[in-house]
Amino acid sequence: MREQGYWVDKPYPASALASRFTLSDAMRLRPGQFRWAAYDDPAPVSIAIDLTNQRAFVFQGQALVGIAAISSGRRGHGTPTGTFPILEKARFHRSNIYSSAPMPFMQRLTWGGIALHAGYNPGRPASHGCIRLPYGFARILFQATRVGGTVVVMRAPPLAAPSPIIEAPDLQMTAADPAHTAPLSPGRQIAVMSTDKTIAYVTATML
Repeated sequence: MREQGYWVDKPYPASALASRFTLSDAMRLRPGQFRWAAYDDPAPVSIAIDLTNQRAFVFQGQALVGIAAISSGRRGHGTPTGTFPILEKARFHRSNIYSSAPMPFMQRLTWGGIALHAGYNPGRPASHGCIRLPYGFARILFQATRVGGTVVVMRAPPLAAPSPIIEAPDLQMTAADPAHTAPLSPGRQIAVMSTDKTIAYVTATML
């Protein structure tokens, strides 16, 4: 067991956490509202964004612990779908593209200008492509995540927590390597590891 990465006295995952919220709870939120009830537990945090319903879902392990209303990219500036690692974080950032617009608690998803950050939430897509979060939610989420964390952007509510991204040598995307500015091409695959330590492969364009 130890040779395979498991500890007999503390198997992985360490605990089975129960979801704090339901899909119905998320759909009842009004623009600008959020709810957060994370556990004091080392389970990894992942994020799923539902563009159709303009909602964010935060998972701790497999447990849904955070929900929020969002505002994504408006027509002509649509937010891209797919699976993204958090490339960079900045507590206070100004846009390099749109007149130095403030982007508090910025978490970068692409080098082309897409990020999670606090911003105006009118209850509909209204940004230039970024995912705007309620200010209080963005602040808490910023503290809970780390660079390399997983964010899945889709057009439907998530059925389960996103699987963590494992960087393969030819797919590494880091802040120190700005050459990786283009999204993964259709059909390319990235390795992911689920919370029970099984390996699977998913296409970067599955969503």
